[in-house]
Amino acid sequence: MTSLLDAPPRVITVGAGLLDEALRAQAVPTTPVAWRPPLPGTAEDLARVLADPRRHEANERAVARLVSARPHLVGVRRASEVLGPGVFLHAGPPITYRARAAPNASLISPVIVSRTPLQ
Repeated sequence: MTSLLDAPPRVITVGAGLLDEALRAQAVPTTPVAWRPPLPGTAEDLARVLADPRRHEANERAVARLVSARPHLVGVRRASEVLGPGVFLHAGPPITYRARAAPNASLISPVIVSRTPLQ
């Protein structure tokens, strides 16, 4: 039988970014997991997805497609040429201007105020 102390500990931080940062600052290897509780009212849907017997095969197929993809550059254009006025892209779901988070607000607001190209 193996003892818990026969090997170095493995630290998995689940939804605890501050703890993960503190451990890494002390040279402790971690495996961070970005997790949040399910949104209210989604428990039944989540249970149905997790119980679906096709899930494992679908996940394997999705991962295989991701790792076998060979992306290539098609072209580069200025955002102003392809986006409509007042359209901003961000890495997240659609969001209204009023509901944006403070970090996004500090980046978006100067762009809205300034209509001149940034140098």
